[in-house]
Amino acid sequence: MNKRIFSVAALLLVVASFLGVLLWGKVLFPQTEYQKATTDFVYAYDWDWNQGGVSPYQVLNGTVNFHATSTPNLWIFRAKEAQSSSISLDEVQQLRLAAEPTSPDGYVFVSSYEPCHGDAQCPHWYLKNVSSGQQIDLFLPSLEFIGGPHFVGWVIP
Repeated sequence: MNKRIFSVAALLLVVASFLGVLLWGKVLFPQTEYQKATTDFVYAYDWDWNQGGVSPYQVLNGTVNFHATSTPNLWIFRAKEAQSSSISLDEVQQLRLAAEPTSPDGYVFVSSYEPCHGDAQCPHWYLKNVSSGQQIDLFLPSLEFIGGPHFVGWVIP
């Protein structure tokens, strides 16, 4: 009988230890912010947009249409890798996009200017979770001389 109680106690101790390690692992090693944002998005730098104030991109039925005089300068932000890369209009037109302001995983793209270097205003881009308010800074290529970045759409799998 004592061996049986000892075996059950040992088993409970092992299970409790395993659960403790699992729970403490989540506390000590939480997911990074970029792992929480999972939806890729397409954005653009475009001189026409900067000058006219109207988007040369329109997303209809999941496909982007481009109407401007200049060559599009499109980029895709891959959320899981937290990296941007240039993408052609043909490649973007192969994607299914959603132009809603909020991504399927609950983020919005925010583009703002904040004080920096004295009186200067520096661009600041980030994703903001609409429910938690969590902010994820985006380090996008700074191509201010041609305007942008401007949000085009969320990539829908």
